[in-house]
Amino acid sequence: MAANETEVNNIAGVEATVNRWIVDYYSHLALDFFKNKKYAEFCGIRDVLQSVLVRPLESSDVTQTKIRVLQFLSRINDGEHLGEINRGFHVCLLVSLFVFFL
Repeated sequence: MAANETEVNNIAGVEATVNRWIVDYYSHLALDFFKNKKYAEFCGIRDVLQSVLVRPLESSDVTQTKIRVLQFLSRINDGEHLGEINRGFHVCLLVSLFVFFL
C-alpha cells in the first residue's frame, strides 16, 4: 500500500510541475498575442490557462504575477471595470506590466 501511495504522490508532483511549465509557456504566448493585437488568439490561450489553473500547480515566485498580468490584460481586452480601482492591486504588478511591454 505504501508503494501505491508514494506513486500517487509522485504523479501529483509531476502534474503540478508540468502544469507550471504549461502556465509559463502559455502566459508568454498570450503576451505575444496581446502585443501583436491578436486578441482572438489571446482569448483562446486565456481559456486554456483557466482550465490548467484548476489543476494542481507548482507555484514559483512569478506565477502569481503572470496570472495577475493576464487577468489585467483580459479586463482590458474585454473592456470590464476599467475605471475601478482594485484595493488588492499592488504597485509592483503595475511596474511588472511596464517591463513586459518595454
